[in-house]
Amino acid sequence: VGSPSSVLRVLNGLLAVLRRPPVTRWPSRRQGAALFLGYCGTWGLAGSGIYLLTVSLTPGLGAEAWLPIVGMFALSVCAGFLAVVAPAGVGVREAVFVLGLEAYVPPGQAVFVAIAARLVFTAAELVAIGGFVGLPGLLAARRDRSEGSP
Repeated sequence: VGSPSSVLRVLNGLLAVLRRPPVTRWPSRRQGAALFLGYCGTWGLAGSGIYLLTVSLTPGLGAEAWLPIVGMFALSVCAGFLAVVAPAGVGVREAVFVLGLEAYVPPGQAVFVAIAARLVFTAAELVAIGGFVGLPGLLAARRDRSEGSP
């Protein structure tokens, strides 16, 4: 079902409906594995931050909760991506995360952690976007100053 060739067929079928050119290049297995490991690392780091936030609010929550919390965070992000009717998965990601997190913390704390996570990650995305948008202008201004000075 999820083999690269079947995913490519479905993707190209959707692109044909949208009157877009088909995908002709596909990542190799090595590139796919590197992307997968990169995402695992990213979700591991982000989930670890969520775990630390959760531990700071819940005395007695041990290290055994790290993997389930990181996994729930990754699952909630995926659910948010798949919820195409909700912009950026708003509400869906939080609901999935709260449902899983309630096994480890009281419901009020689970809601707080989910909302705090959304706010932190939204702020991080805005900072990254600002850097990508503003960096070329800053570099151009710096280059212009260095070319204009004797």
